[in-house]
Amino acid sequence: MRFDLRLFGTTGDGVACQADVVVYATGVKDMQKQADAAARTAAWMASAPPGDPIPEGAHITIERVEKL
Repeated sequence: MRFDLRLFGTTGDGVACQADVVVYATGVKDMQKQADAAARTAAWMASAPPGDPIPEGAHITIERVEKL
């Protein structure tokens, strides 16, 4: 199954950020594993306008996930 997800998180500096990812999985546990892998390579953007990109390698803590 295909899951379109929006990940919300916070950087180590306290900047709120988000990333949209697409995950293909066979179940919930597989989806969590695939979403974690996708989060590591996702293009993270700051949540507040103008939505500046978050530098690659930044420490991001995922706080919640929404299904798009």
